Amino acid sequence: LLEQERELELDFTEISFLDKALTHSSHGQKMEKSARLPFLGDAVLGLIIAENLFHRFPELPEGELTKIRSSLVSRPSVASIGKRIGISDFILLSKGEAEAGGRKKTSIIAEALEAVIGAIYLDKGIEEARRFVEKHWQDYPMEYSDYKSELQEVVQKEMKDIPKYRVVKREGLAHQPYFKVQVKAGEIKAQGEGRSKKEAEKAAAFAALSILRSEEYVKTQES
Repeated sequence: LLEQERELELDFTEISFLDKALTHSSHGQKMEKSARLPFLGDAVLGLIIAENLFHRFPELPEGELTKIRSSLVSRPSVASIGKRIGISDFILLSKGEAEAGGRKKTSIIAEALEAVIGAIYLDKGIEEARRFVEKHWQDYPMEYSDYKSELQEVVQKEMKDIPKYRVVKREGLAHQPYFKVQVKAGEIKAQGEGRSKKEAEKAAAFAALSILRSEEYVKTQES
């Protein structure tokens, strides 16, 4: 277990929590308690993601925030992050499940990561769980698409304009700054936050695109 803890960059006070989290229900041992941890971890993850999005995208309406949260806590997304951090290597499975390729199953990987989040919460509390989630999810909605280029293309085509970005707030330590950036695209204004100016600009572009695609905005343009 110490190897698992080290490889996953975790620091448990009570290592038995990690043991339970990494034991799949198929294994038999600790089955009842292990099966409960993904339930708790899913709830903790949802709360942390919701709070993070609430602050990171101050311009987005509830409906758009809900869509993003649902995407980030979905089984495929959680499993993707689980694969990236290598959690599947440490899941304790029954012999039959392991031979059936259980370590590659989306549901098993996602449940294991949710269980680990639940275990961190029980062992260290919400702040440690938040640090873990923010570390592994912080760039997830931003890293697979070039939202700045996409926004520029839309704005140039539909508004004959280009997006304009400006830093409206910088805080934090010199070696660990935090930025808030506003983008103006035609009549649309949106803000985003991040640990670098580039990250905050991507978040702002994502927020602006979400507003442009929202039903409310489309209706105002049609009226």
